[in-house]
Order: sequence, then structure tokens, then C-alpha cells
Amino acid sequence: MKHLLKDSYSWLRRKLDPRRSTGASSRVHNEVNSAQDDLISIIVPTYNVEKYLERCLNGIFNQTYRNLEIIVADDGSTDTTLDLAHRLARSDHRVKVLELHHAGNGSARNSAIAVANGRFLAFADADDSMPTDAYEKLWKTLRTTGSQFVVGCFAHVDTSNMWRPKFADDVHRSTHHSIQLGDCPSIMQNIFLWDKMFRRDFWDRCVAPIPARTLYEDQEAVMRAFFGAENFDVIPDTVYFWHSRPDQTSITQQKGDVTDLANRLEVALTVTKLASARASETVWQAWLTKLFQWDLSPYFKQIPKSSEEYWNALVTGIRRVVDFVGNQIWDTVQLHDRLLLSAICESNRHDAETIVIDREENGTDYHVSYDFGSYIGIPGYLLRLSDRPAASLLEIRKIDLDLVSQVDEIHWSRAGLLEITGFAFIRNFDTANFPQNLTFSLRDANSDQVIELSHRSIASPDIDQIAGDAWNCYARSGFSLAIDVSAIDRLDQEATPKPRWRLHVTVTCGDKCTEGLMRSRHPETAGGAIPLDDCIGTHRLVCQFSKDDGLFLERVRYAHIATAVDMYDQFFRLTVRHPTGNPPAGVLVGADEIAVTDSIQLTPNECIVTVRFPSVHLGTGRSESKSTLKLITSDGRTHLIAWAHSSQKLVEESPLHRPSRLSATGYGYLQLMRAGARGIVTSATLATDEDALIVRGETSVDDAESDPTFSLITSRRKLHASSTAVEQDGRFTARFELTEDKWQLGVAVVDSGAYVFQISGGEVPFTVIPDFAKELPLTTLRPRYRLTITRKQPNDALVVKIGAPLADYERSALGRRRIREIFQTATDETELSDSILFESFGGTAATDSVRALFDEYVRSGDQRTKYWVVRDYSVITPPGCVPIIYNSAAYVRALSGCSTLVNNNTFPHYFRKSPGQRYVQTWHGTPLKQIGFDTPLTQISNSYLDILTRESTYWDLLIAQSPVAADLLRQAFGYTGAIAARGLPRNDSFFGSHADSIRRDTRHSLGVYDDQQMVLYMPTWRDHAIDPYGRHDFVSTIDFEALRRAVGAQYAFFARGHHTTIESVRHDVLDVTDLTTYPDVSRLLLAADILISDYSSVMFDFAITGKPLIQYIPDFDDYVTTSRSLYETSMKSIVWPKAYSQSDLERLVLRSTGMRPFEMYSPERSPLFHRSNFEPTSRSVLERFSV
Repeated sequence: MKHLLKDSYSWLRRKLDPRRSTGASSRVHNEVNSAQDDLISIIVPTYNVEKYLERCLNGIFNQTYRNLEIIVADDGSTDTTLDLAHRLARSDHRVKVLELHHAGNGSARNSAIAVANGRFLAFADADDSMPTDAYEKLWKTLRTTGSQFVVGCFAHVDTSNMWRPKFADDVHRSTHHSIQLGDCPSIMQNIFLWDKMFRRDFWDRCVAPIPARTLYEDQEAVMRAFFGAENFDVIPDTVYFWHSRPDQTSITQQKGDVTDLANRLEVALTVTKLASARASETVWQAWLTKLFQWDLSPYFKQIPKSSEEYWNALVTGIRRVVDFVGNQIWDTVQLHDRLLLSAICESNRHDAETIVIDREENGTDYHVSYDFGSYIGIPGYLLRLSDRPAASLLEIRKIDLDLVSQVDEIHWSRAGLLEITGFAFIRNFDTANFPQNLTFSLRDANSDQVIELSHRSIASPDIDQIAGDAWNCYARSGFSLAIDVSAIDRLDQEATPKPRWRLHVTVTCGDKCTEGLMRSRHPETAGGAIPLDDCIGTHRLVCQFSKDDGLFLERVRYAHIATAVDMYDQFFRLTVRHPTGNPPAGVLVGADEIAVTDSIQLTPNECIVTVRFPSVHLGTGRSESKSTLKLITSDGRTHLIAWAHSSQKLVEESPLHRPSRLSATGYGYLQLMRAGARGIVTSATLATDEDALIVRGETSVDDAESDPTFSLITSRRKLHASSTAVEQDGRFTARFELTEDKWQLGVAVVDSGAYVFQISGGEVPFTVIPDFAKELPLTTLRPRYRLTITRKQPNDALVVKIGAPLADYERSALGRRRIREIFQTATDETELSDSILFESFGGTAATDSVRALFDEYVRSGDQRTKYWVVRDYSVITPPGCVPIIYNSAAYVRALSGCSTLVNNNTFPHYFRKSPGQRYVQTWHGTPLKQIGFDTPLTQISNSYLDILTRESTYWDLLIAQSPVAADLLRQAFGYTGAIAARGLPRNDSFFGSHADSIRRDTRHSLGVYDDQQMVLYMPTWRDHAIDPYGRHDFVSTIDFEALRRAVGAQYAFFARGHHTTIESVRHDVLDVTDLTTYPDVSRLLLAADILISDYSSVMFDFAITGKPLIQYIPDFDDYVTTSRSLYETSMKSIVWPKAYSQSDLERLVLRSTGMRPFEMYSPERSPLFHRSNFEPTSRSVLERFSV
């Protein structure tokens, strides 16, 4: 046996010899390169793309597939694109440049194809890019399958994010080889040339030429390819990056242009005729659905803000397509689109606009009724349409039946049953009105075998929270399954090939029925590794999820099975059953197969292996590593090691809180998990009479010099434990305060969010133990917050959700709609209360001129009830007010019933002013960037446009800083009512008797020394800077580290983002103190010595103080071309210094120290200021309003 081990270890050493590995790697690399004998021609048309071409060509130059012919076809560019193309061509001999007269993309591509020599063709747009292995992946696929072309996936890229399109989850879920269009009609959603590769002979025979002198020319060409191909491939890999131009100048960003519309409709008709002639019935139906619900949807969204010319072109073009298709069109599009198409065909613009805006504001759900033997859809806007739609358009059709299903929990019972809970329903069919019948089965993906399942119906109000449907209740759609796997096991033993049992659900309501796989699972309770049950001899049934199959069961057979594990500090011991005749020789760890065996004891069918932890620290710092365990046998082969028992048993044998522990994959194979810090959470509870959370658990830190500390973390905030107690055995108790006096301005609840519990400075969240996990989620509603304790996959990490104290009915879309319905129907008869509603920035702060007017009301002795709107109780409100939560029932009642409204922004889209109400609009500053109706239409939603149109007629008084500013606001909002144009109330604090003490106290609370210069950076938001959640992202153009080095420690830097970025500012990104959530900006302006801003109106406020002010605009040219233009009047009124570079900024900051007040801010020098700006104005505003 020793000899056997010695030989095996010699083999291991040879296998792991780095010189051997390098040589092998080199040979493989050379083999791949030598196999690249197929020339691929890459076609790159160009037209005025000097900003982007180099990025695109560098992406092609750096491809791992080297045998390329790169043809740049310049379509008569009038900028420096052609010169740049020639310069880049000189750096790479594979580039050819064609100089063409301007004739469009299609013509340029055809000219390039005519001179191309490649066996394969691929395309790239000059303003895009691609992964370095894109063409190699596409080429390898075609070489392997012999198909005529291959379709890869693409990702959208903008200035701050990258994402794959929604349809990719379906179309590019997995690999499909040698298919035809009828096998996957949804692939027509990917109708672009640039993420595909074609065989040249197929292209010439079935696709060429590309239509010339039209936009969207690639769509007809790609559809010819789909129809003409005997076979093509679809791969899930992302092979192309589609960039959105910040300046909105690319062809695909011109949806509001009438020429673009005309071209798109012409292509739509051409391809529809092609599909009619060549498509099967299934493909034909899929094409029509795609055309009207996907392709033309961006154009329909332009209707409310389009010109008459655009509307008329849309009506004409849609009529042509609908007339060609005939009545079958109505079976291929869903209800909202049927009504919209009908309105367009009838040239009823009012109804088309109503439908588009309502969908944007309220979503696509609707109520269903049963009338005269038919199910009828009743959208919320139906009664607001000028023409009653034909009854046939409202009838529910097959395409309207949307199956919604989710698995919420999966676990094994003690009796060996697989228990699954979840819900399933047909969307828009209220389960309270229409009981829906659920049937479940397991269906083998490889045969026609079906196992019918029984289930138990359950009800849960939580389903409505998840569904997000404002019209229907689905609380009765829950189910519970208990699957006896023994019957499946018996079938599996006889089956060839191995069955894959997919969970299938059918939902029936009357004569309506839909079905599908259970593809979705709850991200918190079912999103991670699915637990294992005990093996049955040498195999087990595992439950898994995949993109293709959803939830499925599969039988896995094992050769090497660990029946026991013993964990120690430096090693662990495995007892492994193995087949006879090929005894084990040791254990390997990780992808590098590191030998870690200390000793091995053999019996004929079992071995006991002692395994030392690898000397290489697999977990760097406090992150976690995961390494597969393999058994090496005497023949030199390696084998995965399965775990014989349940997941729970493995947790008992290898505790979760150990830095090194064993876990099992979803298929039951062992892996070594290592981390510098790890722990478990055994409980998390609210303190009985205090606003504090107590977390208990166990931890093990292998590299700590002192006791660990703990944090609750979101992307925006990090809450440190107020106290921590750690016992010698690793048990800990951590206390977190849920209220704080963050700014020394009053105690408030901590910021809302989903906080993950983890060790401070660590990356590994602590795992909730299974017994505690079974109790989750736990929700507590307290007067000032709602707290939910839950867990997060994939690690079962503890998550603490803190939010506004809304009741369940106020949190669901259904409940909120019912509340609004009461409000809207009662408006005409509402009896107003003698009270005032104050709202600032949508409830995110109690600040701005709204706060100044509130303070003046209080000073004047006004006795009316004063409501202040807050998003949650993290917002500090002034004494004397009654806080109410935004969108709560109390808010809706106050919004309709208060006699006076004061706001600095717009109210929600559902607001309608009650008779007798008076409304003061303070706005929030003097505009520099274009706002309101002056905003480029591409930057404004239909809903906001509708709100502005309506709300400006509600205002009884608008406040402006000066007569010039008043003119700008009138223009921006189309406002014709009264204006108070003698200053902004929010600046009153600059002139009050307490200004000096406010400045001193604020600086002290922020840690600014008396001899320091406080520099405040307040940039505005950027239209195109959007975070992954669709929120405006904070954008900083300052290198603060370099600025600190340049100016020295006597400067203290702070940053405050625009109120629209309050949800996206991240604590781990800013390298200065973030003051975005600071309650009162006026206090900051008093405290600051220098203000740096860009296009924000705050500059016109700070200028009044006479302190140094710098406009830092390094992105000026891009901003005015890619975001929005600036008001010329405002820009000309800026008389303070401008910095266009970092070095300019550093120089101006240094020069600002000790400067005398800026006399140039006087009204004589700048028309945007008025003499009254330099004195308090709140009282005069209220006097004006009371008249």
C-alpha cells in the first residue's frame, strides 16, 4: 500500500509541476492558433464616428481569434473618421479602408462584402464594442455544428451600466444547435446583424444584398437568414456590446423622429410580407406579436409628445400593416395593444394618448369580468376613452393568458417527502372572483412520461405583495406539494436515458387554461442551494433549478460516497465507501488539484482519509473560497466525492461557523469552504421596549488580533453595532440602534433599506442556522418603522429590512389603488379641513422653501394642523408638525382634504386638486439647466409631461427668486397665474439673527475646525447616469485625492448629491463625507466657505452669501449636447469663476482663500438677482398668498 501511495503521489507531482503545466498551456495555445485557418471578414460601416471608432477597432484588434480581415467602409464621413480609420489601419495590416460616397449603412456594408475574402462574415457598428473572445466563440460553434449561421447574445451598455435584454432570459437561456426558426420563434427578437456570424456561401445564396438607403436595413437581412437557413445555432454567450451614445445621435435613439418612424414602418411592412410568404403559422403568429408588442412599442410611447406630422405618419403606416395582415392581428397582441392599435387605426389620438400614459403610470394589469358567457378585460382607463372599443377587442384571448408562478420554499420532511410551497395563477383573474384550478405533474424532459401530483391549496396575503397587481387579488393561489420520491426512483431505475423530471403546472379558470414550468423561485427563501435528502444506497434524487427546465428532479448515481466526516482545527477525516478493485490513494482539493492527504486507511469497500487543510490560504482576507474535493484512485483517475446524508446532517458534522468547513453542491458532492472569518446567526430580535436589534450567534476568526465587530450594510449605509460581546467560545451578542441623531439635529430612524449582517471589514455574510431560518421572515410593525428579519441567498445571510411603518394594505399595489380610488372619487364632494400639507422633494427631506414657509407659519402663531410628508421616519421633521408617510392612506386623505398645499415639486400622478384648495408652488431654485416643458422630449416621460400640464393649472402662487427667474419658470411650466418674484424663502436663514450660531453649530457637528476652510461640492444629476435599479446615479467629476494633495489639510471637503440621487449614493464610492441626506441644505450653505457646483440652481442661492463660488464644468460640451441645454439668460448671469479642468479647480480653490465678498453678485451685475434677495422673504410670500 505504501508503494501504491508513493506511485500515486509521484503522479500527482508530475501533474502539478508548473513547468509541465506551462508547456501544456503553450501547446494548447499553439494548437488553437494553428487551427484558426478560416478567414473571417469583419464589416464595419462608418459615418461620422470619430468619437467611437478607435474603441470599436481596438476591440476587434484584440480578439483571441486572429485570422481576421477587417473592412472599414466609410460612408462619406464629414468629420475626421476617415483619417482616423487610415491611421488605425497603419497599425494593423488586417485592416482595409473603403472610401465611399454617402449612401447609407446598407450600401456601405454591401460594398465591403463585395471585396471581402473571408469564409465567414461578421458585422460591427463603429460605435459599439465586443468581448475579446467573441469571434472565437462564434467561429468555434459553426466549426463544430456545420450550421449556416450562429446567433450570440448582446448586452446594452450606457454611461454607467451594462445589462442583457429581458428576452435573453428566454431566447439565450441555453445552447441550441442546428435548429430552424420554427423550433425557436422567439429568436426573432434578436434581429441584429452584429451578434451573428454567417457562412459566406450561405450569405450570398440566401441573404444578400442588404437593403440600401433605408434605416433598420439589418432587420430584413436577418429575417431572410432566419427563413432561408436549413439550420442555425443559438448560444447563450454575450458576444457584443451595444453602446447607447450619450449624445443621443445614433440611429436607434431617434424614435421621436418622423423620418426614423417612416423607415421603421416601411421595414415592418416589407418584413411582414416576407413572413407572410415564408413563415409557418407558428412563426407568423410570433412575428406579429413581436412586431406590435416589441418593435413598434417605442414609437407608440412617443404619441403623447409627438407632432401632428409624426402622428399622421404613424396612423398611415400602421393602417398599411394592419390592412395587409387582416383580422388575425387581433389574436396576436394582448388587450392593451389591441385597444391602442384600434385607436391608432381610427386616428383617435386622445384615446391613444390615454392608453399610453395610463400604462406608464399604472402598469399593464386590469380587471376581468364574466359577461354573457365571455371573459372581458376592463382596463382602468376604459371609461376615459372617447370611443367605446368594440366588445370583441375586450374579450380575453389565448395570448392574454399570462401564467405567473413561483416556488417559495423547498425542504425534505422526516418521512422523506419533498415538500414544495408556492403559488400559481393566471394574471388579471382575481382569485376571489374566479377560483382557479391548479394541477401539477412531473414530466420527463427526455420522454413522454408523466407523474401526476396531488396538492393542497393554501392562502396567503403575501402573494399580492409579490404580484404587484393593482386590480386583482391572488391570495388564494397558493399551493403545497408533498412529493413521494420513491415512485420516481422506481421509474428512474428502468429508464434510459436518465429522466429529468420537470415540475409542470396547469392553471384553469372556466374555459381558460394556461400551463408551463415552474421557472421562478423566491430569492430569499428558495434562491440558494436546495437541501439534500439521504442517499438511497448509491444514488439519490436531487432537486435543482435551471434556466431551461425550471425546478426539476434528477437521479444521481455515486461511486464514491462519504458516510462520515470529522472536523478538526488543522485537518478533517472522511470515511468513504468506494467500489472494489480500484482503491483510493488520496484526496485532491480545488481546480489545481492540490494533494492534501495525511494518511489513508483501506478496507475492501471503505477508506478513512485524513486530509490536512491546504497550506495555501484559499480564502484571501475575509472573503470566501470554494474548492471541490476529489478522490484519486490507484489508476491515477480522479472522482468527485458524494455526501451520503442530508444537508442538515452535514451542517451538524461540519458547523457553519468554522473558518474551514465542508458543504455539498446541489448534486450532493463535497466541497471545502474556507474564509478568514465566518459565523452563524442563531437569533435576531427586537429589544422589547427599545428601538434596537439584538443579533446573537457564533463566530470564528482565524486572523483577528482583537475581538470582531459587526455591521449592518447596504450599498448606501453601514451601521456599526453599538455594543458587542464575544465569549471565548466564539458566541457573540451584537446590538444595533435603530434610531440615531446622525446630524445632531434630532433623533430619527436609521435610513430605510435591506441591511446585510456581516463582520466589519469582511466580505462573507453570516449564515442563518436552519432552525432559525424556518421562522423567517419575521415582521414587526412599530409606530415609526416596519422591520422584517429575513435571509438572503445564496448564503442564507441575515437580512434586516427597515422601512416606513405602512400597513399591509398600504404596501400592496392593490391596496394603494383602492386608497387612491376612494380619494379620486371623493374629490368633488370632499369637505376640506382647515389644515396645511407640506411636501418637499417627494417626502425625502423637510427642507427648502417649503420649510421656510412652515417656520414662518409657526412664527406667526398659525394654529392650523400642519402635516409634513415624509418617505419614512428617517426624515427629520420640525417641531409642531404631524408627519405622514408618502403614499399612505393618511397621505391620500390629507392630499385631498387639506385646505392649503405647499410643495416644491409635483405631487403624484393621481393627484387632483379638490375644489376650494389653495396650492403654493415654491419650486426649488432658479433654473440653469432646462426644466419642465423646455426639457428635451427624450429626457421626459409621458407621465411627467401629463403631470406638468395638469399641475401648473392648480397652482395659486408660484415663487421665484427674481423677475427674470419668474419669466424662465413661466416659460418652463406654461404657467399663467400669480408669481411672487422677490426672493426664495429658503434663503431667509442667511439673514436671520441666528445665522452665525447656525454656521458654528453646523461646522462643529461636521467636524470642521475653526481654522479650516469647508469646501462643499454640490453637483446636479445627469440624465444618462442611471444605476442598475433605474435611479439617477451620483456623478462626481472631481478627483478629491488629488485636490487634497494640491491644496493641503486646511481644507475639509464634503459632497451633497441632488435629491434625485438620494437612493443611489454609495458609502463605499465617495472619498469625501456624503451629506446627501443632510436635512437642511441652508445650514450647509451657511457653514461652507467655498461652494463648488456645476449646473445646479444652488449656485444662485450661495451667491447671495458673498462667499467664494466656483462653477466646475469639465464636461460642459458633453453636458449641453448629451443631457440638456442651459438657459442662456441664466448662463450669462454667472459672473463667478469657472473651472474646466482639475488643475483649474485646484488653482481656484487656493485663490479663493481670504478673498473679499464677491461684489459682482450685486443685482446691478447680474439680472438673475433682485435687491429683495438680500433680505428675508417668507413673510411677504405668505402675505401675498393670503390676499
